Amino acid sequence: MTCRKFLSVELVAKNKPSDKHWYAYDVLFDGELIVTDSRDPEPDLARALLARGIKGRVEIRDGKTGKHRSTVNTEAAAKLPRSGPHHWALTRQL
Repeated sequence: MTCRKFLSVELVAKNKPSDKHWYAYDVLFDGELIVTDSRDPEPDLARALLARGIKGRVEIRDGKTGKHRSTVNTEAAAKLPRSGPHHWALTRQL
């Protein structure tokens, strides 16, 4: 049996400024804030990690519960547009 270990980041939802707005997220990597106020955190965290030389798949965990939310391929997600629904094509919901 092979056990795969992924790097993980924490996704922290921030309070919505009003009912008309979507959530914004902060992303923590090893306790360090690497993305702030993102409305599209997957490609934003991928770009931040690639800028640090980190490639591969990253497990996204809920900052409040610690539960697994999704897994992202950093190299593929970093190429996505900065907004729009297309980023979900490269994430896998579990």
